[in-house]
Amino acid sequence: MNTIEVGSIFKMTLRPEEGVKPKHSQDTDRTKYFVVIGISSDRIVVGSVLINSHINPKLFNIIGPYQHLISWEDYTFLTKPESFIDCYNIKEIKTSRILEEAEYIGSVNGEDMLHVISLAISSPANKKAVLLKYHLINNM
Repeated sequence: MNTIEVGSIFKMTLRPEEGVKPKHSQDTDRTKYFVVIGISSDRIVVGSVLINSHINPKLFNIIGPYQHLISWEDYTFLTKPESFIDCYNIKEIKTSRILEEAEYIGSVNGEDMLHVISLAISSPANKKAVLLKYHLINNM
């Protein structure tokens, strides 16, 4: 795939500088599925949200309300019957890395994408500047 669109799902190895913590202390990166939620005007970076197989129970009270449930009935690449699109914190990934390294998986359906965007907008972790950068809100 040589284009990146809002709603595209990719699988790629992500690093701490992209806001992704490795699973184990000896690891330096982590392979994750993610959804493109917005693209910067210059198309150099995309805003993305991660897909997780579960919600961290230690953080559930904080991040739980900003998770969107998806199932393998609609997204057959999932490895568990249910997973969550984590809309709490938008991650920034360079477009060039996605084009060079990511595997295109598919896309989020329209109704799910509307919920994902709504949750990301309502999250206290996603600042107005980030929402504006990825065209999720208007500057009024």
